[in-house]
Amino acid sequence: TARLPLNLALTGDVQQRLLPGPIEVDIRADSLPIEAIPALSEHVEDARGRVSGAMFVRGTFESPLLEGAVNLDLGSLRIVLLGVRFDEVAGTLTLAGTTVTVDSLVAVSGGPLRIDGEIDVSTLSEPVFDLVAVADNAQVIDNGDMRLRLDADVTIAGPLSALQVRGDAHARSGMLRIPRLDEIGSGSVVALDDPATFERVDTALVALRDQLRPPRAAILQNIDVDVALTLDRD
Repeated sequence: TARLPLNLALTGDVQQRLLPGPIEVDIRADSLPIEAIPALSEHVEDARGRVSGAMFVRGTFESPLLEGAVNLDLGSLRIVLLGVRFDEVAGTLTLAGTTVTVDSLVAVSGGPLRIDGEIDVSTLSEPVFDLVAVADNAQVIDNGDMRLRLDADVTIAGPLSALQVRGDAHARSGMLRIPRLDEIGSGSVVALDDPATFERVDTALVALRDQLRPPRAAILQNIDVDVALTLDRD
């Protein structure tokens, strides 16, 4: 149930749909199947599981106040950009004031992953994250060109417009596909000590990258990553 100050005019020059004034939103879910919810994101597929709990929103659009708790039992979902399916997804979110506390959010992809921390939703359109993510020999990417399993202990902090990722990662195993010569514009062996080779290969690789790579997710536009990565031998 909801009471929201909205401008629903269908004609005229509408400058602002969300109007000043108090908002009241009460959401109660009892084993709501995720499949019944429209696509969560173009970057998420095959989400399965259930959500239960209650969430109450008061205040205004500019200054919302939250209360409640949500239990996630997603079962599984697939992240399109990573090509990875996460199973046994479960967690609890607690809402108080302008803070969403991630009591625990766990999943399994080869190995376990866990996320804890808080999200500041003082501005609904620009949440601020303060999260810690830990992985233990987890498959984090498998998109055809790369497979990677790693241990990781990283922090995720800041707003979506300037997200910072910091910490350490240890690559346990993986694969990186290197394009064949005919894919980068040459079907024959080239001399690596020829200065012209670097110019030719670099240009071809850039063109191939622009042609094959998927559209970049908005969250990646301004992300700042500073993670110490250790690679195992072989």
